[in-house]
Amino acid sequence: MQTALLLHYFSDKEELVAAALEQVASRLLVVLRDAAPEPQPFAELMPRLAALLREPEFRPFFRVWIKLGAASTGGEVAHRSQISTIATAFQDWVAAAIADVRPERRVVLAALAMAVVDGCALDALDLETTADAAITGLRAIAVQD
Repeated sequence: MQTALLLHYFSDKEELVAAALEQVASRLLVVLRDAAPEPQPFAELMPRLAALLREPEFRPFFRVWIKLGAASTGGEVAHRSQISTIATAFQDWVAAAIADVRPERRVVLAALAMAVVDGCALDALDLETTADAAITGLRAIAVQD
């Protein structure tokens, strides 16, 4: 695609990246909603979510996620805003997907799920056993309560 054509639609590279990431995040949320259309117990949701996010189609998403995280810690404000928006949307979806009548518990479990999902990015570093241990441990904690 010609640079001039891109500049017709986007004022700069950051705006283009933001639009692309918004599309990726929207597609991810559709896949997640299809995978868990009804709220379910956290101990059932986490393994399902982890398995889904470990599918090969999600590896590129995690690579982008890692790069955005690194860029945002390096001071790129646009990336920090984008990663925050995506993370919030994902965490909100997880909270809504958890079958628990206590809203404060759903928020806490969604935050833990976010940490574990980020840990699934360890798969990209060939550290699957670490991610597996985190998922197993989180599921055990959820079942105990």
